[in-house]
Amino acid sequence: MKKIYFLLCVCFCVTKLVAQKKLVPVMQSPLTGISLPAGTKQDSRMLSVSGAKMLLEMESKKANISLSTTEVLALPAAVGGGFNGDSLAKNLSDLGWTVSVIQEDNKYSWLQKDNRNLIMYFSLGTKGTELYLAEAASSPVQNSQSNNTVNTQTENNQAQQQ
Repeated sequence: MKKIYFLLCVCFCVTKLVAQKKLVPVMQSPLTGISLPAGTKQDSRMLSVSGAKMLLEMESKKANISLSTTEVLALPAAVGGGFNGDSLAKNLSDLGWTVSVIQEDNKYSWLQKDNRNLIMYFSLGTKGTELYLAEAASSPVQNSQSNNTVNTQTENNQAQQQ
């Protein structure tokens, strides 16, 4: 009986240690190369990655694009002047990524750099921030939110001149 109890304890400890290794601290996103705030962890647990992939696929299927490699990052909560959507966009553009916010839901964006395409989900929360990324097979045909703002301003200026 003692041997069985000891064996169960050893199995539990090993399982606990293996599970903890799937949530590791990171300072940089492997897919994008952007710097991340201190306290960020990459979650490679199967359920987390599968859930993030399903979430991203719901949006990518609207553009008929398949996804491959999925990255799940758990960032610390954004507090006064911390990491937020603006700093994320700046970090991405500083590294040469073109960010196109999806108009229907601004938590999703398409990223493009060279011949690489990614879809991104970014959600700020009071207890933590979620950042999901996935490699896309192709680029969507879509204008970015900033391009639409520029186009609207140009159209308004042309209308005023006439």
